[in-house]
Amino acid sequence: YPNDRPAPYRHLTYNPLLGRPAIRGLGSTDFVPVPALVIRKMSPLGLYYLGLERYGPAFARDLGTFFEQYVGRNLKLCPGATVISEVVYGPKKRRQTSVDWVVVTPSAVLLVEAKSVRPTEQVRLGGPTASEELQRMLTKATRQIDETSAAIGSGALDFAGIPSDRPRVGLIATLGDFHVPNAAPIRRLAGISPNTPTVVASIADIEHVVVGADDLANFVLSVATDNSESGNSLRGAFSRLHQKDNPILQEAWESNPLSVGMAALDARDLLGPDR
Repeated sequence: YPNDRPAPYRHLTYNPLLGRPAIRGLGSTDFVPVPALVIRKMSPLGLYYLGLERYGPAFARDLGTFFEQYVGRNLKLCPGATVISEVVYGPKKRRQTSVDWVVVTPSAVLLVEAKSVRPTEQVRLGGPTASEELQRMLTKATRQIDETSAAIGSGALDFAGIPSDRPRVGLIATLGDFHVPNAAPIRRLAGISPNTPTVVASIADIEHVVVGADDLANFVLSVATDNSESGNSLRGAFSRLHQKDNPILQEAWESNPLSVGMAALDARDLLGPDR
């Protein structure tokens, strides 16, 4: 058969197991070919698609608000950091909002903009509209970071509690993994090159970094400005972090019925088959 092999980039397209990780109807038992996808189904990204399918675009808009707060909850886990929520600033006739969160540490100031977006298939495949898709999803965030950084640097009164003498770095927190926008050539091609050193990172990476870095702002700054880092991604620098559990994730896992069932299986294994 001439077409009995999958397309070369099929692994970058949609996998039906992402939406339905359990298979029924092939026998008397349900099958879960990739158990990790069950966990993914309970993640913010899994909930995004589930809610979008059930409630439509309104769910995506509401999730954006919750995602912003979830990012803030994680940032508040950072040791030795002061976390400040969105600031309204500027002249009375032209008031505007800052980035969603500002994280002040002893060595730097981190400007965090949360965007509940994930790479589309065009972005994953590098399709003809990938550049336009990246601009649509990330340009506003880079602009927010640059404008907030400029306001802090100018000594605007609304940012009086934020040091203006420390390096500033941006972090765009996304729902899904965006890998290519951290590479300088891709940024130039897509027209999303901010003046402020900035890293795009998924919430999965941020959940890990907030508990593993001694100084979050300095860690992100070092990644954003280190030319030796491959693509300047947070994940590429994970080896420099401490290995710690995120208490938010731990609490979420323990509240899920799946964790109770797995704990029961572990207990049965420890007690032996006769118990």
